[in-house]
Amino acid sequence: MKRILVAKGFSKYNVLRRAADEVVQGFITKGYEVKVTDIARDGQDEFLEELSKPYDFIFSCQAIGFDTLFEDGTPLVKVIQSPYIAWIFDDVLYHQKRIQNVRFPHTFLYSIDRENVNVIQKMFPKAQNIFYMPHGGFERKTSVREKDIDVLFSGNLGKKPVFDEMIPDAMPIERFLVEESVRILEEKPYLSVRKAVEIVLNQNGEQMTSQLLIELERVIYYLDVYVRYYCKYNILSTLLKNHIQVHVVGDGSDELINAYPQSMIFHGGMDIDDVVDMIGRAKIVINPVSTLTEGMHERILTAMLGKAACFTPYNPYLESVFGEGLEYIYLNNLSQMTDNINYILNHYNEYKRNVLEKNYICAKENHTWKKRGEQIVEFFEQNVKRNQEGAVYLMIYLFSRWQTAIREMWNMAKTSYTQWERLQESIILRRRSSCSTEIWITLSIRIILGGRM
Repeated sequence: MKRILVAKGFSKYNVLRRAADEVVQGFITKGYEVKVTDIARDGQDEFLEELSKPYDFIFSCQAIGFDTLFEDGTPLVKVIQSPYIAWIFDDVLYHQKRIQNVRFPHTFLYSIDRENVNVIQKMFPKAQNIFYMPHGGFERKTSVREKDIDVLFSGNLGKKPVFDEMIPDAMPIERFLVEESVRILEEKPYLSVRKAVEIVLNQNGEQMTSQLLIELERVIYYLDVYVRYYCKYNILSTLLKNHIQVHVVGDGSDELINAYPQSMIFHGGMDIDDVVDMIGRAKIVINPVSTLTEGMHERILTAMLGKAACFTPYNPYLESVFGEGLEYIYLNNLSQMTDNINYILNHYNEYKRNVLEKNYICAKENHTWKKRGEQIVEFFEQNVKRNQEGAVYLMIYLFSRWQTAIREMWNMAKTSYTQWERLQESIILRRRSSCSTEIWITLSIRIILGGRM
């Protein structure tokens, strides 16, 4: 029987936990038996125990275990016998310790952004097997209900970033790069943060090198937080100022809640199942994620599966994926956003018939999490081999740990070894025939390990 080991970890609002469950369904569809270990619920012991068993491959979201080291500094993923396929859902900024260990022939990493694939390969030249895989979409579990929500804004707004708080010891060059990059991103919001920084460097006669990518980590992190916040804030505040009633799911803004109590219906953070249900009830879904410039966010696909119109920041990648016949409305021109929303709300049934039904079919056939699971299996069957070298290392390591444990037990025994006990042992040695099995085994181990008798 073909077997896959899956590690599930913690995820805010259970987004990645549900994604993992649906990916598993894709594995099963492809004829694999799947063992799921829930590290967030049960701890890592079961997962570590299962690693010594034969599996066709191991899978996890967010590369669980890639940053785990043995006592001698050897990465856990180096000695695992089975191929390990991991999928990260955030920028490389947030997973550097894990990503740097994707350097062995049997380790494989998926990123949800094509630009991030290039960044990882540039930052970590030894990294192998880095690939692109977009999000999948969720489909509601409940039965179809009436579309009773006009506009749904889904996304955590968070706290307004303050440069001097996030980088209190900022150097002048860091402050300069942030200020100039923000200016460029305001003019061209479809650019990625790193691309904006690279443009500033080029304008000043410098090139973006792998070393600079690492040294500018604080700048890129701040810009990432800044862009996320202001994109969401500008979109939401524009809707509210134009008196469009908006249901908001996620960590909200007290400023906007207090300023627009009539227009903003705030639901707070919700479990992913509840969010997917609300998307299914919505006519229009606002996807405010602007930092995914070469990928496709789950919310776009979930909106398509919920037969809702999706407004999202401009992303040239979407055009290459969907081509003609499918529609999504870009958010970069905020002055036209309210007119587009009002038009769809006034012509929703017609828009659903002409556009949203096609979107649904496309997402259902090609872009569910289950489909992603099937694609991972297809990739594995064509490209992945077992780690025989790691199997030998693991065997040697476990044997050495057994030896160490036995020696530690012996050292503990020696410290409490009294003259009376030595006298008793000398008598036992002279009367070996009457020695109990347990004592004789103990003495034999001590002799083998070179202990004094």
